[in-house]
Amino acid sequence: MLGCSRKYLWIIYKLYPPSKYIPEYAIAINVAKRYNCRNVLDVGCGAGNLFKVLVDTVPIERYIGIDILDIFRIKDHRAIFIKGDAKYPPNWLMNYSFDCIFFINSLFYISTNIVDLLRIYGELCRYLIIIDLDPRIQYIHIYLANLLEGGIRTTLRKLEETVKRIGFKVIEKKSGSTHYLVLTR
Repeated sequence: MLGCSRKYLWIIYKLYPPSKYIPEYAIAINVAKRYNCRNVLDVGCGAGNLFKVLVDTVPIERYIGIDILDIFRIKDHRAIFIKGDAKYPPNWLMNYSFDCIFFINSLFYISTNIVDLLRIYGELCRYLIIIDLDPRIQYIHIYLANLLEGGIRTTLRKLEETVKRIGFKVIEKKSGSTHYLVLTR
């Protein structure tokens, strides 16, 4: 199944250009500006599109992207790429602190146990930002992702209940076809 998932992710990454007009990136830009995100970790970074859209609008000092696929193509002294499974971040990463950690359409690809994943990354940052597509909207890629993932993608309300239960505070949220939460401890 993982090979199938990797092939699917490769296709999705190719279809998502780095554009401030794509809702996920428009949200990320606005949130990064509001919360002064200069040191960013992008979990499930793909080709590094978040860096590409942030670098012109936010004074990025350090960007670290982690992804299971080796398609990151950013050549910039502020950007570091980690090829690996985000469920098991490298030990050295635990020595960093970030202003913001982004999960853009990646939280449910990475793990069926989002509670442990959020606990790990929540210790490294001031703000944890989850941007995701509403699973009730029947986009073809959501349908395919749910087939691959086993249908674990959840609604904003359920996600909010989960993060509150494990000790996060929701300081900002928006629902819609692309929804997001900004969390802090």
